[in-house]
Amino acid sequence: MRKSPAPRENSRIKWLIIGSCASAIVLFFIFSSVRKKNAEAQRAHLIALASAEFPTGTRADVTLAVKILGDPDSSPSLKSDAVKVIEKLEGSGISEQVHEELKVAATLPLRTRLSGALAERNYTPAVPTIIDTFKSATSDEQRLQLLNAVRLLAASDSINELLGSLRGDHTLPVRKAFEDTVLAILRKSGDTGPIIDSILARVPTTTGNERKSLFRILGSLGGEEVKTLLASVYQEKSDQEYQGDAMTAYLSWPNRSVIADVEKIILAAGDTPLRSAAERAYVRLAILPGPEPLDERVDLWRKAFGMIRSQADVNRLVTAIVEYPGSESLALLKEWGDHPTYGSLAKSVASNMEKAISGMVELKPGGEIKGNKARVQGDMRGAATNSFLFSLSGWTSPEAWFIWTFKVTETGSYHVEIDQASLHDQPSQFLVYLDGKTLSGESKATPTLEEFVPVRLAEPVDLVAGKIYYFMLTAGERVQPRMMDIGAIRLAAP
Repeated sequence: MRKSPAPRENSRIKWLIIGSCASAIVLFFIFSSVRKKNAEAQRAHLIALASAEFPTGTRADVTLAVKILGDPDSSPSLKSDAVKVIEKLEGSGISEQVHEELKVAATLPLRTRLSGALAERNYTPAVPTIIDTFKSATSDEQRLQLLNAVRLLAASDSINELLGSLRGDHTLPVRKAFEDTVLAILRKSGDTGPIIDSILARVPTTTGNERKSLFRILGSLGGEEVKTLLASVYQEKSDQEYQGDAMTAYLSWPNRSVIADVEKIILAAGDTPLRSAAERAYVRLAILPGPEPLDERVDLWRKAFGMIRSQADVNRLVTAIVEYPGSESLALLKEWGDHPTYGSLAKSVASNMEKAISGMVELKPGGEIKGNKARVQGDMRGAATNSFLFSLSGWTSPEAWFIWTFKVTETGSYHVEIDQASLHDQPSQFLVYLDGKTLSGESKATPTLEEFVPVRLAEPVDLVAGKIYYFMLTAGERVQPRMMDIGAIRLAAP
């Protein structure tokens, strides 16, 4: 029979157990205290980096910031500081470390945030990783954020992979973001010829939304090759679905060079959905910016008014004319004032135009109009006004353009100056249409978007006192994903 331990031995064991537990508890509190102090020190270090105007650090600081950003227990303000550090930190190998963290990030939200940070850092080697992240995204919000990062970073060598990703069941916002991303990349490089050839070869092998996307890209780029393709679609094909998809190109065309082709389609289409789409394209083309004098525009608007059947498109045409105040356009509106359907709208627009004419800005030599006094046209989401700086800002869409109207107090020769700011070293080209002339210029890099510098256009313009002028500014052929902010336009003496 086994004997029980002696009482003294039992007491010794009990105290050993109690001592061990107490030691473990003490060690736990010590380690917890150390961890807490380390965590507090790390948070303080991160906050100090985020508060610095030009933070400098190491790859370890990147790892710390990513750890805090990915920690669900981190406060929103601390996560915001982590993002600042990841985006702004300077030092050896920093962008490379952010890229490495992206590759191993455990969650899609974290990978999406790191992709955006690499776009802010302009780290182009990350593009393939960001595209891979896009393929695994689970929400449109993530997809749009990732496409925006690709848009800012990618070069033409990524185009074919992006075009291949157009296949699939994407929502309309994601599909449009795809198209805008491809276009932004092409417009950065300016070398669109090889890509146009590649897309032209793809079009006959595609269907549905993918084909519409390809036609929109082709139409936005324009050019004789695309114009020839479109003409053949309506002359040689009888597939109405194919022709309807091709109309997407005309709805994106950058100038009026195809308006006669669209008119032919309208007259030949009969009462069909194709005619409705062609009418929409015709009205859009009729109100695009261009160098034509007002009397030529009035003739075109009158023709469109008599040809277009869609009430919505006629309303859009009549409303757009208010942007071109003058005796010829006012007479046209009054001519339409007795129309049984559109007379009331024409009278309202005419009244607004008369007010605009009576309050027209008059510029002396050297006079200027602030950027935020422009009327944004086209893609209304492609730019915004900044009431603090009295400027136009956030110009990201080449399909947005701007109009200022004015008179001059003195007849003479003037040089156009545009106060602008841009963070891109590579310039964005732009066009100015003024008094029948097409003037061209390029943006200049500035330290910030609040420090405007003037760009003077080379060719002077001769202006007559008392005449109303339309100053139209639009994107050129080669532009950056974000074009320049505009502080003011100015008429300077030569």
